[in-house]
Amino acid sequence: MYSTPNTATQQEQLDDISHLETASLSGDSNAEHAYLQMPFMVSIDGRQYEGNGISLVNAFVTGLAAREYSGVSKLATFKFPFEGFTFTLQIEILMLCVDEKIGKYRLDFLKPTGSHLAHLRYVVNSYVAGELVTMNDLLSINEDKLQTGKKSAETGSHPLVRITKRIVGTAFVFAATLGLALFVGTLVQNRLFVFDVPALATIAPDGSAITAPKGGRLIFFNPAATFKEPLFAIQTIEGEQFTAINPCDCKLLISETVDVGEIVNEGTALAIVPSDRTEPLIKAQVPDKIAKSLIYGGVAEARMPDGRQIALSVTKAKPSASSATDAQTEITFASAEQAFTKEDIGKLVSLRVLSGHYFNITQYISDLYGQVRSKI
Repeated sequence: MYSTPNTATQQEQLDDISHLETASLSGDSNAEHAYLQMPFMVSIDGRQYEGNGISLVNAFVTGLAAREYSGVSKLATFKFPFEGFTFTLQIEILMLCVDEKIGKYRLDFLKPTGSHLAHLRYVVNSYVAGELVTMNDLLSINEDKLQTGKKSAETGSHPLVRITKRIVGTAFVFAATLGLALFVGTLVQNRLFVFDVPALATIAPDGSAITAPKGGRLIFFNPAATFKEPLFAIQTIEGEQFTAINPCDCKLLISETVDVGEIVNEGTALAIVPSDRTEPLIKAQVPDKIAKSLIYGGVAEARMPDGRQIALSVTKAKPSASSATDAQTEITFASAEQAFTKEDIGKLVSLRVLSGHYFNITQYISDLYGQVRSKI
C-alpha cells in the first residue's frame, strides 16, 4: 500500500519538476531539440511505457511506474516499430515524473552523444523527411554507393586486365560446358548403345567338348586315354559314379583347369575332341538382352589382357543349359581377322557389345575423318 504524501512534500516535488522541465543537459538545451511525435515504446525493468514524444536528448512517456522510480537512473529499451520489423535501442536514462495523475514521465538521456546517437538520429531524420525506414537501409550498404564503387573499380582497372579476365572467364565456361557435355554423352553411350558382358569369357580350341554329365567330385582322370578307354570318373553327392570314355581315335585336348579330387559342375568341359579348324574360339554366357542386340546387327569385340581389342563374329548361339533361371545364351565367337593363336588358349577376356546403329555411326565418322585427313 502506498502512503499519501503531505501537502508540503507534494509542493516540493512540483518545484523539483518545474526546475527539471526548464533544466538542460550539459551543452545541449531542450529548446535546441524539437520533440517529434512518432510511435515508440519504452521498456524499463519489465514495465512498458507508451512514447509521447522524443528528441535527441530526452523523451516523454506515459505509463504506470513505481514511486521510487522518479529521479533514478535506469537502462531503458526503446522500441521503434516499422514495417515487418522492430528497431531497438538501449539508452541510459534519468526518469523524472512530470504528471503523477496521468503517469507522464520524462526520460533524460544520461549520455546524449553515446553509441545510440547515430542510430537514433537516422530514425528521427527519416521519420521527419517522410522516408520509409527499411531493414536494408539500416543494416546494409546503400545500393547506389555499392554501384558507384563497382563502376569506379572497373574504371580504374587497366583495359588489358579487363580483356584478360573476360578471356579467362569465357574459356573457363567453355571448358566446363564441354566437360559436362562429354560426361553426359558418355553416360548416354554406356546406357543405350554399349553393353558389357558381365561374365568373363574363355578362349578355347574349336571342337566338341566332353563335359561332366553330373556335378560331383572328379575321382579319376586319364589324359592319356586312347580310343574307348576310360577318360574320367565322377562321383556325385548321392554316391553315384559316372565314367566317360574316349569317344575318338585322336589326340584329345585336355582341360588344364581341373585336377583329380576337385569338384566339377554339370556341363564343365573336361576335354575337347578337336576339329579341322585350327584357330581358337571364344565361348561365353551372354544375357539374353545383350544377345538380342547381337541378333539385330550388334557388333562384339574382345578386350585381351594385353590391351588389344579384337572384333568378333558370332559362329553359334544356343540357350544355356546351366542357367535356365538367368535367361542367358551360350554364344561362340570367332575372331574376325583370325587374331587368336594357340598361345591364347585358356586366357580370360572381357566382351563388349556395340549397338548396330551406334557402330554404323561411329564407323561413318571414323571413315569421314580418315578421308579428310588424307586430303590435308
